[in-house]
Amino acid sequence: MIQFLTIMKKTAFFLAAILAIVSCQKEIQVSSVTVDPANVSIVVGGKQLLRATAAPADATTITETAWSSSNEMVATVAPTGLVTAVAPGEATISAEIGGVVGTCKVTVTDTEITGIAFKSSSETAIAVTAGEERELEIIFSPDNPTNKSVEWKTSDSKIATVTPGADGKATVVFSGSGVVEITATTQVSNQTASQKFVILGDAKLYVMEETIYAGKPAVWKVNAEAYPGIKDAVWTVGDKEYEGNEATFAVDVDQSFEEAVEGKEFGNASVKLVAKIEGVEVSDVIDVPVEILWIEKDITTWSRNANPVFNKACTKVYFITRNQDGGGLAERHLIQLDLQTKEIVEVNLKMDKASIKTDNGGMFCVNPLNGDIYACNNQAIYCFAEAGLTKKWQFDVPVGDPSKMPPSIMVGSGPALSNDCSVLFVACGNNMFYALNTATGEKLSELDFNDNVETFNRKGNNYTKGLGACQFAVWGDNNIILHRNIGLSSVEWITFKNNKLEIEKESNSVTGSTTDIASPIIDKTQTWVYFMGHSTICYIPLKSYADALHLTGSADGRGMHMNGCLSDGYLYTPTQNGSWIMQVDVSGSYPVNAYRNIFEESGGNNNRNYDSVSADENGCLYFNHRVSGRMYLLRGTPKEDGSFNNRVIASFPMNNYQACLNVGGNYMVTCCRIDNSISRIFVRCIGANRASGWSGMGGDVCSTKNANLVYGN
Repeated sequence: MIQFLTIMKKTAFFLAAILAIVSCQKEIQVSSVTVDPANVSIVVGGKQLLRATAAPADATTITETAWSSSNEMVATVAPTGLVTAVAPGEATISAEIGGVVGTCKVTVTDTEITGIAFKSSSETAIAVTAGEERELEIIFSPDNPTNKSVEWKTSDSKIATVTPGADGKATVVFSGSGVVEITATTQVSNQTASQKFVILGDAKLYVMEETIYAGKPAVWKVNAEAYPGIKDAVWTVGDKEYEGNEATFAVDVDQSFEEAVEGKEFGNASVKLVAKIEGVEVSDVIDVPVEILWIEKDITTWSRNANPVFNKACTKVYFITRNQDGGGLAERHLIQLDLQTKEIVEVNLKMDKASIKTDNGGMFCVNPLNGDIYACNNQAIYCFAEAGLTKKWQFDVPVGDPSKMPPSIMVGSGPALSNDCSVLFVACGNNMFYALNTATGEKLSELDFNDNVETFNRKGNNYTKGLGACQFAVWGDNNIILHRNIGLSSVEWITFKNNKLEIEKESNSVTGSTTDIASPIIDKTQTWVYFMGHSTICYIPLKSYADALHLTGSADGRGMHMNGCLSDGYLYTPTQNGSWIMQVDVSGSYPVNAYRNIFEESGGNNNRNYDSVSADENGCLYFNHRVSGRMYLLRGTPKEDGSFNNRVIASFPMNNYQACLNVGGNYMVTCCRIDNSISRIFVRCIGANRASGWSGMGGDVCSTKNANLVYGN
C-alpha cells in the first residue's frame, strides 16, 4: 500500500511539472500569408483556384482564410479561393489569415481572336444592285469569342452605308454605282476582314457616243470611271464578238424583205457586254436606238455604165454619169463625193465635137498612189487631181472620120493602170489601144485594131468590127488580156515591156459573149479571168493562153449580165432578165460548169434591176432590187446548206430601173436614176470593208490599181 502511494505521488509531481512548463510558453503570431499563384491572367468567364499559406507554420494565431476581391466587377472569389473572371480588367484578390493578408493580382481578358472572315464571302467582288440591303456577319476564329465587338467601315459612304449590329453583324445599304469595300476590325486582337462589292446602279457598264449610226463603226468603252477595275470586256454584236475594254465595231439594223415590202419600220439593235469588275462577271444587254447615217444627193446627170470607185483612204467616192440632150448628145460628168463632208464636186466632160455621139462607156479609174482620177469622154482622156478635180492633163484621141467613129471612146471597160501606176492603158473607139504616161499623158505605145473599120447597126448603135465593145484587164507583170465582144470576137494576149505594147497571141471566143459595160474579174491567185456576158460567163485560164470557155444562161432565157464579184470560192453575178443573183462554184482548179440562183423575188423589172453585186470581208453580198416603185438595198449571206439569207438595209423611191453600186470603207454607195428627170446618190454605212482578192466592180476599193481589178487588202 505504501508502495502504491509512493508511485502516485511521483506521477502527480511529474504532471504538475509539465503543466507548469506549458503555462509558462508564449503565443506565436502569423507573420505572413502567401497566395499562390501571386499573378494570374484569366479570360472572362474563366476560373482559377487560389491557395493561401500562413507563416510560420506553428503560428498560434492561424485562423480560417477570409477571401475578398478589390473589384468584383472584374473578378469574384469564393470562400474556397476559387476566382471567377467577370469582365476585362484587373483586380486584387486578398486572403486574410490570422489578421495577415496575402494578395494575388488577377488580370481578366477577353478570348483572343486569331482571325475573322465574312460569312458568305468571296475572293472576288460581289455584285449587288442599287437600293439593295444586305446583312453582313463575321465568322470568328476561334468560334464564339467572349468579345464580338467589331468596328465597321465603308470605303465610300456615298454609295454604301453601314449600320453596326450585335455579335459581329451589320446592315449595309447600297446606293449609286461603283465599287465599294466594307471593312470589319475586331476590338480584340485587332483582326481585320474586308469584302468588295460592285454596285450595279444607274451608271452604265459602257460608254458610247451620243448617237450610234447604223452600220457606222463607233468606239465603245467600258465605264472605268463609274466602275473602277472593270476589264476583260467581250462585246457581242449579232454573231460576232469583239474583245477589249475599248472596241470599235458597227451596230446595224435591217429587216426581212417581206417586212420591207410591207413598209415596217426598222427596229432597234442590241449589244451584249460581258466584263469583269474586281473578278466578278457582270453583263448588260444594250438596246441601241440606232439612227441611219444616210447621204442622199441629187446630181445633174444619171449614171449607168461605171460603178462607184473609192479613193485609197476610202474618204471619197467617184463615178461617171451620162446625160443626153434632146439631140442625142451625151455629156459625161465626173462626180466626186466627200463621204465626211457630204460635199459634191462635179466636172462636165463636155465634148468639143457635137457630131460625135456617145452611148455606153465613160469609164474611169483612180490612182491609189496619188489619188489622180483618169476619166474619158468620147474624144479625150483626162487626168484630174483629187483636190478639187483640177485637170492635170488631157490626151486627145485621134478621131479620123467621125462617121466611122463608134459611139464611145470607151467601148467597154477600162482604163487600167500598170503595176507601178506609171502607165495608163486605154481601149478607144477609134480602134486603138493606148499606153499613156500617167504623169504627163504622153503616148508611150499603141496597138492598131483598124483591120476592118466597117460598121454595122446593133439596136440603132454603130459598132466597129475593129476593136469592138471590149473588156480588158491587167495581170502579172503588166500583161493584158483583152476580150473583143462585137464583130471579130476574140481574146488578145498583150504584153507591155520596155514601153511597148505587143500582141503575143490571139485565141478564139464566142460572138456576143460579153457585155460592153461590165468589168472583168480576176481571182486573187491570178489563175482565171471572168468576163461577164449578156447570156454567158466567159472564163479563161490566164497563164496558158487557152481559148475561152463559157457558162451559158438558163433554158428560160435568163441571161447573166453586168458586174459580179468573187467571194469565198464563188462567183456572184446579177442576171439581165429576171431578178436573180447567180452563184457559180469556182473553188476548184477548174470552174464548175453549173450555177444556181440564190436570190429571186417576184414583181421586179425584168432588165437591170441591179447592175452589180459586191461582197464584203465577211462574205456578205450587197446588191439592189427594185419592186413596187422602190429600190431596196440588200445584204445577203450565202449559207453552207445552200440557203440565202437576204436582209434589207435601206430603201428609197425609184421608178426607173438602172442603178450601180459598190462597197468600201464601211460604206455602200448606190448611184441611180430615180426617174427620167432625177438622178441621185445614196450612201449607207454597212460596217464592213471590201472582201480581199481580185475582183471587178469598175475599179474598186482603197487599193486598186485599175478600173477592172481590185485587190482589196
